[in-house]
Amino acid sequence: MMDQAGRRRQVLLAWAFVQRNRGEAVPTNEDLIQIAMARTVPPGLRTPLANRWAHVLHHLMWLSDQGHPDPVKDALQMAPAGPPIPGPRPAPQHFGPSHQPSAARPPSVQPSAVQPSPADFPQGAPSQQRGFSASVQRVIQQLNQEIDVATERARQALAQGRDDLAGPQLVRRNTLRQRLARIVRGEDPGEVSAASAASATGMPSADAPEQFERVGAAADAVPPPPSHEPDQGTAAPPPFPAQLHQTQESATEHTAPLHLERTPAPPAASPQSEDPLQRLMMWRNTEGIDELKDRHLRQIVNSGARTVDEVAASLPASLKPLAGRIGAVLGLAEPVTAPIEEQRPAPPAQAGPMGRQQEPAPRTSERLNPQALTWEQPQQLGEELNRFAAMDFSRPSGDPVPLRVAPRADGSLTLLWPEPQDSAPVRIYRVVSDDGYAPVSPDMAEVIAVTGQRTLIDPRPFSSAVRHYQVWANVGASTEDALIEQPVLVAHLPVVAKPSDIDIREDEGRVIGQWTLHGDVRRVQIFRVPVERAGGGPGNPDYRICADTPNLSGFVDDAAEPGRRYLYQLLVEAEVNGTPQLSLPTSIPVTTSAVLHPVADLACTLGDDEAQPRFDLVWTAPQSGRVVIYRTADGPRAGADAETADESALPQMGLRPEDRLAHPILAEGDRGSMRDVPWPRGWSRTYFTPVTLLDGKVRVGRTTSQVRTGTVTDARIVERVTEQVLTMDWPAGAAAIKVYASRPGQPAHEAIDGAEPIAEISEDAYVRLGGLHFTRPLDAGGCDLHLLPISFAGGHAVAGRPTTVRYRGLLKLWYDLELRRPRIGRGQVLLLVRIRSDRPNPTSPAFALIHNPDRLPLDVNDGQPIMVQYAVDQVQAPSPRFWPASLTTAPSEPGWFGDVTGRTGFVRVFVDMPRNPEMGTVALLDPPLPNLYLGGR
Repeated sequence: MMDQAGRRRQVLLAWAFVQRNRGEAVPTNEDLIQIAMARTVPPGLRTPLANRWAHVLHHLMWLSDQGHPDPVKDALQMAPAGPPIPGPRPAPQHFGPSHQPSAARPPSVQPSAVQPSPADFPQGAPSQQRGFSASVQRVIQQLNQEIDVATERARQALAQGRDDLAGPQLVRRNTLRQRLARIVRGEDPGEVSAASAASATGMPSADAPEQFERVGAAADAVPPPPSHEPDQGTAAPPPFPAQLHQTQESATEHTAPLHLERTPAPPAASPQSEDPLQRLMMWRNTEGIDELKDRHLRQIVNSGARTVDEVAASLPASLKPLAGRIGAVLGLAEPVTAPIEEQRPAPPAQAGPMGRQQEPAPRTSERLNPQALTWEQPQQLGEELNRFAAMDFSRPSGDPVPLRVAPRADGSLTLLWPEPQDSAPVRIYRVVSDDGYAPVSPDMAEVIAVTGQRTLIDPRPFSSAVRHYQVWANVGASTEDALIEQPVLVAHLPVVAKPSDIDIREDEGRVIGQWTLHGDVRRVQIFRVPVERAGGGPGNPDYRICADTPNLSGFVDDAAEPGRRYLYQLLVEAEVNGTPQLSLPTSIPVTTSAVLHPVADLACTLGDDEAQPRFDLVWTAPQSGRVVIYRTADGPRAGADAETADESALPQMGLRPEDRLAHPILAEGDRGSMRDVPWPRGWSRTYFTPVTLLDGKVRVGRTTSQVRTGTVTDARIVERVTEQVLTMDWPAGAAAIKVYASRPGQPAHEAIDGAEPIAEISEDAYVRLGGLHFTRPLDAGGCDLHLLPISFAGGHAVAGRPTTVRYRGLLKLWYDLELRRPRIGRGQVLLLVRIRSDRPNPTSPAFALIHNPDRLPLDVNDGQPIMVQYAVDQVQAPSPRFWPASLTTAPSEPGWFGDVTGRTGFVRVFVDMPRNPEMGTVALLDPPLPNLYLGGR
């Protein structure tokens, strides 16, 4: 019996099928299955399209869980929320004298503003349609044909990026649809000639455009598919469980296969879409094929496919039927295939649940042995997978063991899983995979094969860094029992993809390598193994090279011994579930030879003269050739140091003759040097590139860059009591600013040497946040902040000159207010004021108690001062100002009394002291607002 999750899945898929036949854009079946499993729209699927239908989907699932007999019929009356989502939609139905849709009509470009529903059009044969005359039927036919022409022209204009041409065509299409609806509803008599009808609608006469005859002939040449529209006024019932897969398959059979053999040539690509990947994305978006992901398109382009068969080899099994259409977009050669009618299987002899004739299905074990049913047979594999019960997670998935994987000479992988421990009569294996994430069930993964064997060969190329293989087994006493049982995970293994497009070669004694990686790869471990030591196995740490770089695109090995044979081994390292894992090794043999050596240790030292900066350059002289130095503002082209080249190629590398330094070179043993090289005026970064020349050949060495970072100016600390914010004028050439703190007066170099910065911020973060917000409050007693600009050159941090700004500190004060009614002096009301501090302080500023009868006072002058006196039993003269002798963390005792008898409104205490930038900031914090209100007492 189907559980609630399975019924929700069935209901959502049935509803989507009906809506797509109506021309509505709805979420993909994959998304609907996840929504049904979660019983809500997961956060990762909350796209504008899913949000538009969210209330309908929740209503459908609620009706399904409540046992409603026909949830789809109930929900079809509900409209989506919000406007339609822009994008390609299924082709609208064209009605008229021949009310069935034509298979040759082009797809719709955009939903029209006014689109008649099927109920607006006549039903039945032409002779039975309200008694339309021949002239009216001709007008209706011409309107339908002109709608097709306008739609196709708009689609082609949008594909070419010509919105100015597509707009008038869409407006014209909507106008034609409105008139067609009026004619068939009887609101427009339609009793006009073809020329008059064309003139009235703004379209040419029937005799003028040749496309009328062409479109009509194409429509007659291709038989229309069976209609899946429900009866007028009746919502389509959801398919039965056994029919659901067949219903979707039938819909695909009457759309995609027909277009595979009769797909017109794609429109000419616009200048912006010359890139094959861009053309494929534009076509995918125009056709609305959501299941074709970007990674599938990239894999096709990167594979260099030249035929439709090669395109199909790069696609998963479920998408292989699209290979012909993708090949048409790329202009590839189509395989010679028989007509679709000839490819369809002969009608079976027995009627099935859909009323079609079909033969009894053989037992699974009979079909699986001795050959496996693989992804290369998508139709048969899809039919077989439809026989399995859906996984409902009602039982543990099993205790899997690692899957054994062995590489083959052609690049494919051999998968082998262990012998089962039990002796079940029937055991059916489903081998699945997912590039990127481990599948949670065989229903939510790409099925490679259904087999009864324990081994399989997978020739599919990788599309991500990690491919997760899983083997699920259905076990039972018979084939039927096994198919309805819950699957058990037998074996699994994540496999890291090996690099592709590998090119490792020896070039004049230096070995260089390039390759292509998939997805998120951490690094590539490279091992240079002498060929006589290669029998010790891969991954020997004694032979590892380039260990300090990730080597994601390749490597350069200058340390290989000339004239020796090596085996270069590559191990790709990727992260799997938080743990690094290596790929199977890739071994490339290389033989080296002696060549021209580049300079790899050019060092640049900047002098101390700030007014006239100068550099000293030092390097190790190569064994042969002479060294020249180039000084440039941008550095050489990428890959200029990859190999030996002709001297005439230096300008193409970005090293022009005028960039070569003419300073004398001093030779000191095996070291060469160039002294007092000036810094070009107006440059913030300079690149020095050594080049070794010999007999008209050059080798470009490692470039060294230098940066002159400006100093911080206009630095200021903004006090916000709860935090402090540093603002400044960002120095030119600086990538980040580090902030160091010290006691007031300590020199900057002493505070910076060996200390950790209290804060650091990049230029992007500074611009985004509007300043440096300190995560911890600065020293309340005051401190010096040293601002050190940092830039980067050659992968190393270069520090500029520090700037010091002083923080004067912050003294936080609080005050408490308390009403007192003395026993003596009936009716008198006194307000007791007490002050406390966040830390002991030997001195105190003056305070004033201000009263405002109308609102809260804003400053010491915004109201009337209340005379206060020290709260002791002795006679004293009241004063408008008061101050404690010192401040402590406890409220000051005994405090000060202010007479507030008969006063109403608000009172507030203020610090009454002149502003002095040389002194620290005092912050007086108010008590809760109700304590500041006298309340008329």
